[in-house]
Amino acid sequence: MGNIFLSESNMNQHVFLPRSYFPLAVATALCGTALVTSCRSDDALEQVPTQPTVDLQSPDVIVDAADHILFGGVIWTVDEDNPRASAVAISGEEIVAVGSNAEVQRLRGPDTVMTDLAGAFVVPGFNDTHIHFNSAARFIEFNIMQASTQEDFVVAVEDAVTRIPAGQWIVGGLWGAYDSWAAGSAGGEARTAPFAPNMAGVEELTARHPMYLSKFDNSEYAANATAMRSIGIDPANPQAPGVEFVRDANGRPTGVFKGRGARNLFGRSAIQRFDDDRRRAQTRHALESIAS
Repeated sequence: MGNIFLSESNMNQHVFLPRSYFPLAVATALCGTALVTSCRSDDALEQVPTQPTVDLQSPDVIVDAADHILFGGVIWTVDEDNPRASAVAISGEEIVAVGSNAEVQRLRGPDTVMTDLAGAFVVPGFNDTHIHFNSAARFIEFNIMQASTQEDFVVAVEDAVTRIPAGQWIVGGLWGAYDSWAAGSAGGEARTAPFAPNMAGVEELTARHPMYLSKFDNSEYAANATAMRSIGIDPANPQAPGVEFVRDANGRPTGVFKGRGARNLFGRSAIQRFDDDRRRAQTRHALESIAS
């Protein structure tokens, strides 16, 4: 379920409300958000006739106090017959009235939260939650964004080789993103040392899978021995113009490489497109991952 996002920029305040606060008409505006911008109302807009969701003028209607009232704005209702209102009243998860300030404030009680929109324009927004699922499924197939140790990396590779047929490329990776985010944004403590994969630990696992990975910002890449051999590079002593191959403390190549020539080292040798069977497998795995 989406949210309604109210942003009163001149007050630097943000209010989040459940999407069900908007009336049914607003639900036609997709599944999303509404944004309040600091547009000032004028007399002409204030005179646009509106009709409350509840008939506040009827003596037969028993009116309970609303939980929250937004007033003093220009509210686009997405209702062709009553396109604008000045106020809206909310109780629980539902809008109970839309109308003029005077009408809606009849629902004010001692505990009602009052939000003065100060003339802001409230519109249903489009929180377009679509994704390019092919790309998302490829991303989910193999990524090590959350890996912080070599052990995490090995576990991820062990899982990948059980799903990806022998002889097919393992691509993705995107390591290092969390290392570059502030601890508060990453949701945890900063790591003592940034993580980078050491391909030596997965060479046996990936002997039948060429593997070509990239850091999240494409500043570094990594390839296993099978991938290196596929482009004519000796994995024991890798060399290429404009490419620095990273070595461990004992001088052994880790499989990681960088430099001005790194990005084009594999060129089109690494897989660029997947066949239908691979794409279907990626999609199934992505759906299973999302549902788990």
